[in-house]
Amino acid sequence: MKLMIAVGSALVAVLLMAAPANAALEFCNRSSYLLDAASAHEVDEGYLVQGWFKLNPGECKTVVAENLGEGEYYAFARTRPAHGASRRLTSGDRMLCIDTTDFSFVSANGCTDRGLQKVEFARITTDGRKDWTATFSESGNYDNKRARIAGTQRLLRELGYEPGSVDGFSGGRTTRAIKDFQKANGLKSDGAVTPKLFAALEAAGEQRQRRSGFHFCNDTQLLVWAAIGYRQSDEWRSSGWIRVPAGNCAPAMTSALDEPIYYAYAEAVTDGGDVATRSDVPMVWGGDRSFCTKPTRFFIRGRTNCAARGYDEVPFQEVDVSGQETHTMRLR
Repeated sequence: MKLMIAVGSALVAVLLMAAPANAALEFCNRSSYLLDAASAHEVDEGYLVQGWFKLNPGECKTVVAENLGEGEYYAFARTRPAHGASRRLTSGDRMLCIDTTDFSFVSANGCTDRGLQKVEFARITTDGRKDWTATFSESGNYDNKRARIAGTQRLLRELGYEPGSVDGFSGGRTTRAIKDFQKANGLKSDGAVTPKLFAALEAAGEQRQRRSGFHFCNDTQLLVWAAIGYRQSDEWRSSGWIRVPAGNCAPAMTSALDEPIYYAYAEAVTDGGDVATRSDVPMVWGGDRSFCTKPTRFFIRGRTNCAARGYDEVPFQEVDVSGQETHTMRLR
């Protein structure tokens, strides 16, 4: 089963493969990315969906501890925030709910009504066996050891180090880059690829992402809900709502900005949830560029025919970020 992930301007093929295992259902990450994964299987009320299972490159975890038999099993995986904006690695025909934090619930209908996101899960063909391993792997077909090295190389490159190619082979350049990173971050400079190294690389990646992207900062005394619109891969997109408490900031995007223009909308609300006013004027930050939204959390492709597709149409304001990898919009 071929699965696709967009990485920058490149498309990397990711395969979801299966093989007999020593656990009931096991996920193995043989890609060069830090992953969050979720599992799903059929129960009487719908599908029991569980996540998140954090998988470093080269790591395996048991996700369902029971005999599998003839049941239907599914997988979903996405990259972790250290790599920038989350990218989905899986695609399939089973639409199920996921949450932003760790979860375990029965997914049926009404994801958006419950404040959840609906995504595509990929079917795992277990051939009726009681034990199975589903493997997330790139076209390089790494084993666990090479995945650990490739994952280290990818994170080092994203942090500005020079480990050579992301190929899963540990040569002199990779070892030097690891030692340089270890020395710069107060770790023992031994060049070893360990869970402690992955933890430090992930923390550094997340810190870098917090310095990049599009952020809203709320300088009012009220809660603000915000949304962002942008163009990516020749497609208009809008997403929200982003909760920005009084006196706080929140990210709308955490990857470096690669478009010259973005679009933003925000509104302050009262304790009762109504749009607040100031001198009888609604506290709304908008403009004249229409994007689609809806009352609950959303990610919408396209900005036309909003009403016909069951969405609201809201006027966003244009924000010029030319030449910047990060931008902060202050809401006053």
